[in-house]
Amino acid sequence: ATSPYRIYNATQLQDMSTHGLTDNYFKLESDIDCSAISNFSPIGPSYSSYFTGNFDGDGHTISDLTISGNNKFAGLFGYYKPANKEYSLKNVTLKNPNITTSTVSAPRLGALCGFMYDADLFKLENCHVIGGTINYQGSSTAACVGGLVGIINNGITGYVFSVLGCSADASVTCASTIS
Repeated sequence: ATSPYRIYNATQLQDMSTHGLTDNYFKLESDIDCSAISNFSPIGPSYSSYFTGNFDGDGHTISDLTISGNNKFAGLFGYYKPANKEYSLKNVTLKNPNITTSTVSAPRLGALCGFMYDADLFKLENCHVIGGTINYQGSSTAACVGGLVGIINNGITGYVFSVLGCSADASVTCASTIS
């Protein structure tokens, strides 16, 4: 097995958004407080720059994650498209995340991940959201907003993905302002 890139603090976690968008394995080594980062950049922020790796929170908690602005894909992971069917997002708790966007068209928002694509290639295991808000205040009728994940799309009919032992207890708002 490949040795993981070990993440010990909020700066290293944020650096994944610019240095980790390849087929890599990341593992949290401690609880992480993100309160010092006023606007965290989602890991894998776009269609052309998505996260393809494997992430193991190792039972740790990421607290006070704040993402705001005009992100089409918003969450700890904005857009996740795994490179390998053995890859997963697992064993992490997000405590009091605040994920907010308002003016983009068809946004995908979730505390852990905004958009999971090629879902037949991944596992989502033991991931939790405790408290916090996930909030879209825009006019798009195609918004996908969820406590844990905004949308899971397998891209291929007939394939199965797994979501095991996950939960979300957060305030989720999708208040469209269509006139």
